[in-house]
Amino acid sequence: MAMSQETRRRVVLIVVVLIVVTMVLASTGCSTTAGTGQDIDEPAPLSAEFYPAAVTDICAATDERLAELPAPGDGLAETDWAGEVSRVVETEADALGDVGTISDVRDDHRTFITNTRDQAAQWSLLSTAIASADADGIDSARTEILELSLGRIELAEELGISGCRERSFR
Repeated sequence: MAMSQETRRRVVLIVVVLIVVTMVLASTGCSTTAGTGQDIDEPAPLSAEFYPAAVTDICAATDERLAELPAPGDGLAETDWAGEVSRVVETEADALGDVGTISDVRDDHRTFITNTRDQAAQWSLLSTAIASADADGIDSARTEILELSLGRIELAEELGISGCRERSFR
């Protein structure tokens, strides 16, 4: 069954239009989800009701991992202990990055993640300073960890995540 020239042109035109529409939809779909303005690269936001619980659960899991670490001197050198704390806190920052937030707290949540990553970096610097017996480096890292911890407590309070306010280290 042969198509007329006019029918072929219509079919080709319809196919071209469908391809263009598909490409446009695909390209806009890569940057946002329909109607939410939410970046595809970011996790879907949790409601204000679930956000604090999700973040508190992450902090509680981190606290458990930290509590499981042997104290420095109990089979673990102080340098290794600080390095382990750094890794545990960095893992927490990664998990926090997987939590979607509603726009009202998005910036504070990102700051909370940055603070957590900065703490991990300072614990790593502390480990290095202890290994090299760098007293100034040790003091600097400890001071920075303390300041970051105080900032974290304030952020946690603003975000309503009570389980992430204070953390004790051995």
